[in-house]
Amino acid sequence: MNGFTVDPAVLRQLVNTLRSIDEQLERLAVAEPLSQQETGHARLAHSVSDFADRWGVARKQLGQKIKDCTDHLESAITAYCRTEDDVVQTFGGNL
Repeated sequence: MNGFTVDPAVLRQLVNTLRSIDEQLERLAVAEPLSQQETGHARLAHSVSDFADRWGVARKQLGQKIKDCTDHLESAITAYCRTEDDVVQTFGGNL
């Protein structure tokens, strides 16, 4: 068959995979800063703290992008399924 085809099951699997990645990142989101006693050096403690702060911001941004992507995929799945149902109802048969 030539042309454009969409497999909603594959798109749903992609949505589930992205949500799983987001959940895993969420568990990693909390990065506690280390004290000078824990790192052995004040500059290293500051660097770890700075990294933890930036990671928190980046994680939130990445999480929002994942949510936006999964929302768009869900909308696409709904639209493709609705269109396919309309075609089948209009012209009969299976696609």
